[in-house]
Amino acid sequence: WASSSVISRLATISGTAEYESVPNNPSTGALNYSAATFRPIRQATVQLINGAGAVLGSTVTSDSGAYSLTVANPNAAVRVRVRAESARSATSGGAWDVRVLDNTSQNALYVLDSAAFTPAATESRNLRAASGWGGSSYTGARTAAPFAVLDVAVSTTQQVLSVSPNQNFPALRMHWSANNLPAGGETEEDLAHGQIGTSFYIFDSTNGHRLFLLGAADPHTAEYDRHVVAHEWGHYLQDPLSRN
Repeated sequence: WASSSVISRLATISGTAEYESVPNNPSTGALNYSAATFRPIRQATVQLINGAGAVLGSTVTSDSGAYSLTVANPNAAVRVRVRAESARSATSGGAWDVRVLDNTSQNALYVLDSAAFTPAATESRNLRAASGWGGSSYTGARTAAPFAVLDVAVSTTQQVLSVSPNQNFPALRMHWSANNLPAGGETEEDLAHGQIGTSFYIFDSTNGHRLFLLGAADPHTAEYDRHVVAHEWGHYLQDPLSRN
C-alpha cells in the first residue's frame, strides 16, 4: 500500500506601516511640507489579502507600527493591507471601534495596500502612506491623510484609557475626503457630496457618532491639524461619556 501526505508550508510576513505627517509652521500656521516626517500607523488592522480579496490572516500594528502575520500555504500572489481602523473588544479591558471613511465615496473605508507578491518563507514588507505633495501642490494620492486622522483618535483614546483602563467607547466613524469643502452641510446629501460646512461632530440614532473633517487642498486641509481633529473628538467623548 502507499500513503501520501500534504506538507503545510508556513510563511511569515512582517514589516512596519507608516504615514507621512506634515507639521505646521509655528510662525504662520501653514503646513510645512519640507519638514514632513513619517510616523507609525499605530493600533491599526493589518490583513493579508489574496487575489480574490479573501482575508488569509489579520493582526494589529504595535505602537511602533510593526506587524507580523503567519499564514499556511501562501502559494499565490497576496497583498498586505493596512486598514484605517482601530478596534478592540472589551475582553482585554476597554473597547473601541474607530474607522476613517470617505463620505464622498459611499462611506468606503480607507486602506493602504502593498504591491502583490508571492511570499517566501520569511518576507519583509513595509508600507508607507504619502501626503501626495508634489512641491507646490498635491500631485499624488493623499494616502497619508486618513491615517493621520486615525492617529489622533488613537492618541486621545489611549489618553483616556491611561486613567480609565476599562472604558468602553461607542463606535465612532470619522469622515474625511479631499472633496470636503466649507459649503452646505445642511443635509445628508450635502455631506455625501463633500459639502460639510466645517469640521464637526454629530450624533443621531440612525448613523451613530460621526466626525466630519475638511479636506480640500490648501486652506481647508484639516488632516494634519491635530488640534482640530482632537477638538472634534473631544465633542464625541463628551456626548456619550461625559457632560458639560
